[in-house]
Amino acid sequence: MTILVLSLIPSPPQISNRLLSWDKLQHASAYTVFTLFGYLAFSGIADHKRRISVSMGVAIGFGALVELFQGVCTVSRQADYRDVVANAIGALTAWCAITLLKRHKQG
Repeated sequence: MTILVLSLIPSPPQISNRLLSWDKLQHASAYTVFTLFGYLAFSGIADHKRRISVSMGVAIGFGALVELFQGVCTVSRQADYRDVVANAIGALTAWCAITLLKRHKQG
């Protein structure tokens, strides 16, 4: 819900730190967390590959839908395919982290 609200409000809060204020880093970070929470939420899916695929699919699909909403439903925001790419990079980052943690636990 937080991601949706921050994506659609006319003036989202601005971070003053130069690196952290970079929009694409904010997108990637938010969707990394979103995918990680999704992975935890889909704990009923026993198969790791399917569970992470569903988590990533939901996060990336949600991000694409939000961009569509920005382009169609707001006058102060605009859709940007680069945001969808940054969101997907965040989901991929979560996949890497989950896979590495899972391997570490097994080994």
